[in-house]
Amino acid sequence: LTKSSYLPSETIRELKRLGVSEVSIIGGYNTINRQVTDELRAMGISTERIYGSDRYDTAIELAKKTGSDLKKLVVVNGVNYADAISISGYCAQNDYNMILTNGKSLSDGDMIAKKTRRISGYDRYETSLKLSEELYTKTDEILMAAGDNDKMTDALAGSQLAAYKKAPLQLVSNYMTSRQKKYIEDKKISNATILGGINSIGRSMRESIKSLIVKD
Repeated sequence: LTKSSYLPSETIRELKRLGVSEVSIIGGYNTINRQVTDELRAMGISTERIYGSDRYDTAIELAKKTGSDLKKLVVVNGVNYADAISISGYCAQNDYNMILTNGKSLSDGDMIAKKTRRISGYDRYETSLKLSEELYTKTDEILMAAGDNDKMTDALAGSQLAAYKKAPLQLVSNYMTSRQKKYIEDKKISNATILGGINSIGRSMRESIKSLIVKD
């Protein structure tokens, strides 16, 4: 993650620690401006920018960049992006490309699918839970992050960790639903990673999660 007009000191430190030599900048100049590009190049890092005319077109350009045949797609809402974050780790694990829609129609550049499947719940939290139930049949690990609109950055950043761990990423509110508790118990989850500080997921919520984890 970066600020739109400069690289945060934390990002700079991590780029140096990793010895990064190439960075892909996602989004147009209204999202991340040229000053960020200049800072990266001053650090000896080469850059490429992947973007389209809007967020929907940018998603298509990203899908094309993978070099795949675009036969495996996940379609999610690009205005309310909670569902996109919930499934992003699964996409990374299983070579699915993600395209965005405004929830009402597809753009001219989108593809027609021969076979479709919908996974949904009555809100973002149940949808996140159903993704875990239907896509992760064998797992003893889970990642959990706040699902409020102003707190989802942790989940966004954590989606790659979910892909690495091959574990579901579930969005939670300030309390756990009975179905979320049942999932952890039924799956006998033994390892839970909580993303973000106590301002994102508070102490009482953390204790609730810990009480459900199967101990060795």
